[in-house]
Amino acid sequence: MTYKLLRLINSAYVGLPQEVGSIKHALMLLGLSTIKRWASLFVLGGMGKDKPEELMITSIVRAQFCESLAPMAGLANRGPELFMMGMLSLIEAFMDRPMADILADLPISEDIKAALQGDPNRLRQILDLMVSYERGEWKAFSEASQKLQFEEKEIPGFYFKAVASAHQIFDQSTDGG
Repeated sequence: MTYKLLRLINSAYVGLPQEVGSIKHALMLLGLSTIKRWASLFVLGGMGKDKPEELMITSIVRAQFCESLAPMAGLANRGPELFMMGMLSLIEAFMDRPMADILADLPISEDIKAALQGDPNRLRQILDLMVSYERGEWKAFSEASQKLQFEEKEIPGFYFKAVASAHQIFDQSTDGG
């Protein structure tokens, strides 16, 4: 995992002005939150070795998309948590276990656990928006946008950026194994 993390950090995707030679150096440059995000992606990727690549890519898209919506939702300070929520939204498919069982073992906030289990709250509204957009369910997307007080026309840009980013991250993390 350290090897893959250092390769990714030193890739053109991250675009750091200097080469990073250690996890400590990466922590100093990128911060703990960013390193945790990358590490969680690698762990999820390891869990999905016997799963279709598209499952991993979709998880990354969801993570990036949810995080990018955080400021619009008035949750800018919770961006990393929304990233995790988006990534965990497909964890059942990776682990072949019920969501409630998986979440019982995870130290994440109760409102994220509730959202992932379908309980109505602001975070669930973001998940509903994401899923409706992803599936092309335009009526549900419009309703979710209204609940969140989002401008519908702004959402596609966030989604397309998340897709491009996810493919770049996935390609970097799997390139050369």
